[in-house]
Amino acid sequence: MIERFSEKDIKDLLVLSKLEKWDYSEADLHTIFSPGDVFGHRNEKGNIVSSVAVILYKNQSAFIGMVIVRKDYRKQGLAGQLMKHCLQTLSPEVNAYLIATKEGEHLYKKAGFKTVDYVSKYISSEYIPRAFKASGVYTRSLTRRDFKEVVKLDEAAMLVIDELAKNYKEKLRIDLSSHEETLKKLVENHGFQLQNEPPVMACGVNPLPARQGNLFAIAAQAFG
Repeated sequence: MIERFSEKDIKDLLVLSKLEKWDYSEADLHTIFSPGDVFGHRNEKGNIVSSVAVILYKNQSAFIGMVIVRKDYRKQGLAGQLMKHCLQTLSPEVNAYLIATKEGEHLYKKAGFKTVDYVSKYISSEYIPRAFKASGVYTRSLTRRDFKEVVKLDEAAMLVIDELAKNYKEKLRIDLSSHEETLKKLVENHGFQLQNEPPVMACGVNPLPARQGNLFAIAAQAFG
């Protein structure tokens, strides 16, 4: 039976994520629960064995993510049940989107999703910092008062990436919009390598809404 989870289930969801080698953190899951709903299955012992998140946006679009099924419970139709449940929770006029894994693409096509775009997934094992600083530009911690200026930001994206990444010694990942050709070249020059380009898939009545040119990278695939 499909169950609706709450933030009380975050520890169990992290166990599932770790088992299946997904990289969700506790902070990630709190962020997902804030605007979204999370559903899934438990086994007879009460352990969570599947999950899916649905985040509804005000522009009549919804994004589906965090589709995970524990390895020993696959091929039992759990993922298909979750997708059907998610689509049934949405109004008919709402478009549903997701970023597909290679393993899940067939399932999503079967559920009525079609490919409308791609995401470029980059990984860096050793980030290479910028060799210079842009004239007249400096970095500092942002506050809530900076929000309006951040919204207006449409350049210097690489400076932001550099400031966040330059002192981080572990593996890094960034998911870029497929149309950001200039930024792709920049991150490649700083040690990132293209891993794959998973498709963005849609199921609904309207075409994919046009971007406004201010999206460079995706915070998490669950958010779209």
